[in-house]
Amino acid sequence: KGTKSEIEVGRTFGTILSDPIFRQELLFATDEKEVKLLLWDRAQQLAAQQSTDRRRSSQYLDIRNQTIDLVSY
Repeated sequence: KGTKSEIEVGRTFGTILSDPIFRQELLFATDEKEVKLLLWDRAQQLAAQQSTDRRRSSQYLDIRNQTIDLVSY
């Protein structure tokens, strides 16, 4: 999906800014360009992490369902 709703944007910024170490990095940024770069990089990191977490969750559900199927017999 290429666009985000206002709520999704708010959640993204909330997640990004919930990290105190990252907030400190923002405070030490020297200009607007650096702030934007830091925000962009952090958003990309979180997106990659979310993708990994989804795969793990999906794998867990597959294993759980297979186990339930075996027990059901």
